[in-house]
Amino acid sequence: MFDDSEEKAKAFVSITKYKDANKAKKRRKLFRDDERTTPAANTELRARDHIGIHTFYSIVDCLTVELCKRLSAYSGLHKLFGFMPEFESLTLDDVRK
Repeated sequence: MFDDSEEKAKAFVSITKYKDANKAKKRRKLFRDDERTTPAANTELRARDHIGIHTFYSIVDCLTVELCKRLSAYSGLHKLFGFMPEFESLTLDDVRK
């Protein structure tokens, strides 16, 4: 999904590479008692991966949560007022129920 969005975005701009693709990686000296000794803490992401993980997936996650909230709200409204489109075809006895 991110790949499709990235390809569509490339159609609008002439830049095909990320800005930090050619940058030298900054590494600070690690000391013995440093907490960043795990491999996951020392992992540096490429710009494309960083955007995908920290921006794109965050947006998709927020959209998913908000759409689920909206779906539950509309489901409640449908339970209350779902009969309205069929109101003209209902008989008087059905309306009284």
